[in-house]
Amino acid sequence: MKTLDKSLVTKLAVAVAVKIVVLSIIWWAFFYEQRVTVDAKQVSDQLFSPIASSANKGDRP
Repeated sequence: MKTLDKSLVTKLAVAVAVKIVVLSIIWWAFFYEQRVTVDAKQVSDQLFSPIASSANKGDRP
């Protein structure tokens, strides 16, 4: 590899590492403690309910 190629690879590796660190900090700061409760009855009702209107079917006016 040329010196320029090694420099580019190094810069890209540093950029990716910094992005991973920043995204990890953002996730830890804002999303780590978030919890979603799931009610099995509501999920089954939503999944298996009939479609109410033609707008939900993807029909165009």
